[in-house]
Amino acid sequence: MSDSISTINASSLKSIDDNLKIILGEKIREWKQDYGKEVVPVSVVIQDADDKKLFKIVYSTSLSEQLDRIEDGIGKNILMSKIDVCLRPWKKKYEGKVCFTIFMGLTEEQTKRIVGMTEKKENMKRVLDICPIEPKFSMEQVVLPDKTKEEIKDIIGLLQNMSKIYEDWGFKEIDPVPRSIVNFWGPPGTGKTMTVQAIAKEMGKKLLILNYADIESKYVGEAPKNLMAAFDIARRENCIIFFDEADSFLGKRITNVDSGSEQAINSLRSQMLMILEEFEGTVFFATNLHENYDRAFESRILKHIEFLLPDVKCRKLIIKKKLPVNAPYSGDVKNSDGTINDELLTKLAETIEGFAGREIKNCVLSALVKASQSEEQCVTASLLEDTFMKAKEEADALKKKTKERKEKLSSTVKTNLDSNNFAVKKVENNKEVLKDE
Repeated sequence: MSDSISTINASSLKSIDDNLKIILGEKIREWKQDYGKEVVPVSVVIQDADDKKLFKIVYSTSLSEQLDRIEDGIGKNILMSKIDVCLRPWKKKYEGKVCFTIFMGLTEEQTKRIVGMTEKKENMKRVLDICPIEPKFSMEQVVLPDKTKEEIKDIIGLLQNMSKIYEDWGFKEIDPVPRSIVNFWGPPGTGKTMTVQAIAKEMGKKLLILNYADIESKYVGEAPKNLMAAFDIARRENCIIFFDEADSFLGKRITNVDSGSEQAINSLRSQMLMILEEFEGTVFFATNLHENYDRAFESRILKHIEFLLPDVKCRKLIIKKKLPVNAPYSGDVKNSDGTINDELLTKLAETIEGFAGREIKNCVLSALVKASQSEEQCVTASLLEDTFMKAKEEADALKKKTKERKEKLSSTVKTNLDSNNFAVKKVENNKEVLKDE
């Protein structure tokens, strides 16, 4: 075993599990057999990891030469491969303490140089400036169609009874890793983020909200590390993690990779696959179109829940909830018993057909702003009706303009194709050139 394993930067480690050494020895013999004699020597690097929480397993005959030709960040991504099943128990045992990296086909000097490069890069990386928040909304504030409400109720029930189902009732023997990964999809403004916050509040947990901008780094290849760091925060804080605009994380991986940025995107998505396979916490994703997801993620997602634009019944209830209690209302808006005029609510809801909850909130806010600037200092029925009608007209005008622009573009493309009025270009060294040049 001592012939095959080099231990670097492990001065603070007193001992490594003997069974792990045996497993590593077996794996090394396996890899040598699978990849041929040219892969020797083999180095297993065991490092202090601080917040690094990953097994890195590689087998490559020319890794050193590849690293000489490309940027550090991409080089680090080459080191990230699948977590072998037999090593998973030790991943959990040493998580947050040490990091094992298996190098195949590199001398110890080459391995030391790569490790040194990684440490240098570590000092350059952007600090992941995110933290969990307290949920702002409750389930009482969420307005959804009955079918969607039932689906949300089922999800909450599963999350609340996960321990009972998996541990006490033994479902863990059938499904070793609890699946609590849910995807919300539907048009913008339909309440996906608000619902996740309400679920977190129902569960008594904080929420870690992320989008691609939080994870992306100016250093190519750092995004997968930032993603791991985000999940580490979720584990440490025992919070729910929520990825907005999830297409960036779960989209189809690029098959013909031509640039470092495309490699980085693929690395990020591959990293997400590995993490979701192991993560035992709760994850929510939100997107406008889940058809854009890579199929590999489907087996990891417990349930897709569609968020539809609200019907007239829901729009009416949303308007009612968005009108603040303490605002000054005229008698034709608020009844003597303190309730809002039902006929007015119906009229307003019918006026804004096709509006999402976010747009309805903006309508109410616009009416309140106008009321605050008026002499009456009062929200009247006519003010609400005019505000909602104007918002609808503006939305319809924008849709018409967008439709006309698309039709014009489609017509131009068709005309150019029919008349062969186009030139095919390719990209070389980040410069466009004609294909025939």
